Amino acid sequence: MIRLVDTLALYPVDEIEDAEALRLGGIPYSQTFFTALATAIARRLYNLRTMPPQVIVLAADNTIWSKEAKTCQVSVGAPNRTLQEFMLAQFSAGRMLCLCG
Repeated sequence: MIRLVDTLALYPVDEIEDAEALRLGGIPYSQTFFTALATAIARRLYNLRTMPPQVIVLAADNTIWSKEAKTCQVSVGAPNRTLQEFMLAQFSAGRMLCLCG
């Protein structure tokens, strides 16, 4: 299912409806909205027909944690934590995670 709210979140469109096109030819939407909708449909079809990745390889430093060169201390900031949580969700979905040094 492709929801309007999801399509507009990915592809913001200023004017969804085209009153003149509706009056002249019964076409309710603007060309810009048709483009956004077609893109959303194409992406959905692509996702349905292709297999998701089986393995995700992550670089260690400054990706899932940050390391200070001078002190050799490891820290986990908000961006690192967000990536870690996303990778845990990928692992829970059955993907293999690998760490590359």
